[in-house]
Amino acid sequence: MDRWRYKTARDIDLGPAESAFSVNRETALASAGTQFLSWTAIWLYLRMYHRFKVIGKFPADLKPPFVIIGNHASHLDALILAAALPARLRHDVYIVAAGDVFFASTRRAMLSTLLLNCVPMWRKSAGPHAMRQLRERIAEGDTGFILFPEGARSRDGKMLRFKPGLGMLVAGTQATIIPCRIRGAFKACPPEKGMPRPYRIILKVGEPLRFDNAPNSRRGWEEVVSSCEAAIRGRRASPPAADGTPGAVEDRPGE
Repeated sequence: MDRWRYKTARDIDLGPAESAFSVNRETALASAGTQFLSWTAIWLYLRMYHRFKVIGKFPADLKPPFVIIGNHASHLDALILAAALPARLRHDVYIVAAGDVFFASTRRAMLSTLLLNCVPMWRKSAGPHAMRQLRERIAEGDTGFILFPEGARSRDGKMLRFKPGLGMLVAGTQATIIPCRIRGAFKACPPEKGMPRPYRIILKVGEPLRFDNAPNSRRGWEEVVSSCEAAIRGRRASPPAADGTPGAVEDRPGE
């Protein structure tokens, strides 16, 4: 039996507003209860309005550290991935959300953290320094993340090329990566539409990936990105070029 260990909360010195804007925020008891109700309502909404269907399953033994990734073409995408997770994991998972959208004001930040358990990623300043604290949380082994490696929503429903940030986050760590393909979300809620439409949404959960042996360097980041992008697109990645540039991965047509 493992010895019980006391661990100080990462955000113990932060006030409520400061904690909401911090990637070191931890889920409090009050917010855990609110999020349980929130995710129950979101699951019912997806099932009833979008006839939501999940193909495949998350591993029965999945536990932190893990990263759930998917294609990104709609504001519904994060809700879809989180709602599909087993309830036992939702307390440990944080949605890496665009800071300029979900954290544009203190009120919006508080709602994003209280209801959806989001942490901010400021896209204009995203880079190695922006990933360092997230990687530290992965390395500590008690956190899961939901993120979208494209770095932005697609404007036409077709997947964008993945950014290197995912590689910076997981290369050489013990994190399990679960690639997921979302279909129907673009038609249900494209970027230019305000209210979602009742199109069916299907989530396909892929096989878990690990990159324990990938070096935490550009070569390792490219290995992670190429493999994960290929897994979500359902294609094999081409061999890397002589200069180390990752091979191209073709997309499936449409959603």
